[in-house]
Amino acid sequence: MAVSVSVVTTNGITSAEYNWNLAGCEDMDSMGPLIRNGRNFSYNFELEKETGVACPMFIIAEHTTVVLGALAPGTYTLTTTSWGLRVATTTFTVPINSGRQPRNPR
Repeated sequence: MAVSVSVVTTNGITSAEYNWNLAGCEDMDSMGPLIRNGRNFSYNFELEKETGVACPMFIIAEHTTVVLGALAPGTYTLTTTSWGLRVATTTFTVPINSGRQPRNPR
């Protein structure tokens, strides 16, 4: 599984946007949970691969968004695992000005 992670903060809410590709005999068994320990987050994917059969020759592009929440400004780490093994580590910064903006600024 090749996975890419981008972390974005919009209107004061930070989310991790995951994109990955699955080959013909691969299937996502489960995702999550999101675990937070201070400024460290982890998120797990459990991918299963069927064996002993002919696999179709196609790739499926998948996407999911995981809400990390309203975070205080600072630097955080998101570790992505598959079956408990690290596949990606993403360090990101929530900027000071990432809070919600007034609806009618004057």
